[in-house]
Amino acid sequence: GFEVGGVDYITKPFQQEVVLARVIAHLRIQALTRKLKNAKETLERQVAERTVELAQVNRELRDEIAEHKRTVEALRKSEARHRRLFERTQAAVAGTQALYRVTRSVSAFGNLPHALQTVVDAVAEALPADRVTLITFDLDTRQVTYFVKGGPGASYVVHVSFDELWNGLSGWVLREMKPALSPKGVPDPREAPEVQRRRAETNCGAIIVVPLCYRDKTLGTLTAINCLDERDFRQRDIKLMVSMANQAAVAIENARLYDAAQQEITERKQAEEALRLSEEKYRALVE
Repeated sequence: GFEVGGVDYITKPFQQEVVLARVIAHLRIQALTRKLKNAKETLERQVAERTVELAQVNRELRDEIAEHKRTVEALRKSEARHRRLFERTQAAVAGTQALYRVTRSVSAFGNLPHALQTVVDAVAEALPADRVTLITFDLDTRQVTYFVKGGPGASYVVHVSFDELWNGLSGWVLREMKPALSPKGVPDPREAPEVQRRRAETNCGAIIVVPLCYRDKTLGTLTAINCLDERDFRQRDIKLMVSMANQAAVAIENARLYDAAQQEITERKQAEEALRLSEEKYRALVE
């Protein structure tokens, strides 16, 4: 009987209570077996669904992590870009403020040394530069007429002759009438050997020299110098230097016109006084 699928048996003589109990027991077992099977199938289905959900969540998580990495990288690049923009903005603001101070100083007549010193100090602060010089020349007599210096390293600046200046970057700028940008650590062929030695002796690194011109008239040069352990100058530094040089040239020309006007006023007063005395003398003679 067991071989053909039987799971239990009872012996004769049959007792009703025993048969009923056995039938009820097997019915419960069958019901529990069916319930267990259904529960297993439900669990397997739930596990399969959960596995699909977890796989989807895992893909979404990987995508989110990848997107987060891209966002972090974009933020890093944006931060670097904004930092550069902020630095350029700060430099532009410093240059504008310096140019404003220079413009106000240039507008004041009768105090050329103060105006030129303001230009030098403003350039040293705005670039920034270790030392700055503003030199004007009389090219006909080959003489230096003004020599103004400023900046933290102004004590390194040496007053040199017209010939030494002419044999260096200043002379090259005056001859070519364009700015010179000279990096540190590299001999500049535009400088004579003695000028290169002076440059080394005075701890000169990068140098910018721009011409001082008013219309077609050459007036001198404006020079910015950094130490050997400081940064090289850049093209945007030249733009600020040129703006400052133009303001200095206006100050020099204003001072020349002011002096000429003062001289003319003095001469006119002297002529008027001489005429008044002459008229008084003539009237005295007539009377």
